Amino acid sequence: MSEKSVVITSKSENLILDKITWRHVMATLMMLIGCFVVLLLYNKIGNGRHYIASGIEIAISIAGYLLLFRGRKPYAREIATIGVLVFIGVIGRAIFAMIPHFKPMCGLIMIGAMALGGPGGFMVGTLTAFCSNILFGQGQWTPWQMFAYGVGGLLIGWFYRLRIVGKKRLIPTAIICGFVVVAVVGPLLDVSTVFSADMGFQPEIFAMYFKSGLPVNIIHAACTVLTVLVMTRPMLNRLDRMKVKFGMFGSYRKQQ
Repeated sequence: MSEKSVVITSKSENLILDKITWRHVMATLMMLIGCFVVLLLYNKIGNGRHYIASGIEIAISIAGYLLLFRGRKPYAREIATIGVLVFIGVIGRAIFAMIPHFKPMCGLIMIGAMALGGPGGFMVGTLTAFCSNILFGQGQWTPWQMFAYGVGGLLIGWFYRLRIVGKKRLIPTAIICGFVVVAVVGPLLDVSTVFSADMGFQPEIFAMYFKSGLPVNIIHAACTVLTVLVMTRPMLNRLDRMKVKFGMFGSYRKQQ
């Protein structure tokens, strides 16, 4: 039986890429280092130039992701799938906007990252953060939000590839996703507040913001855990079927 005739169910093994190549490592480093340098420069010469910084981050994310396609152009169905994942994340944030700090957007980004891998998760994170702020307001916080959600997607995408998380281990996966929010995404968002307030690099200032932001990050993490528990299998099953049927996002095989 060929790979294209594999039936994907909630009990199926994860689909993973055949191997990690230098392109995946280079794309990851390009996104992390490139976008972090943009944030450092933005902190020095920001003054309302958040659209420029956001645009550069988006360009770096897309360029890094295109590096994975090994000389071919992405299929239209692949671009459409990425657009749908971003749209779902934006809608997830909009629906729960009336509940303070309860945002399923990060969980949806992480699910998309499981399907697309680390670099793809970074790109989905940056695009989702930028597009959602079209509804909720752009500002000097936008580039930092894009980087924070991008890093969250990047980590979960790599965890999925390394089989640390997966839809067969749903509860541990959800807990790890929640931990990433508390330990990485939330603190990065808190750091953006420090830089926005222009308070310098004093350790006590960072500690104060991290402490005050912890309750918010815990609520955000709880929402992420619930989102991953409820949405991972339905979304990944459909995305896995598409990847197998249409040969999307590279060559996939069943996890042993």
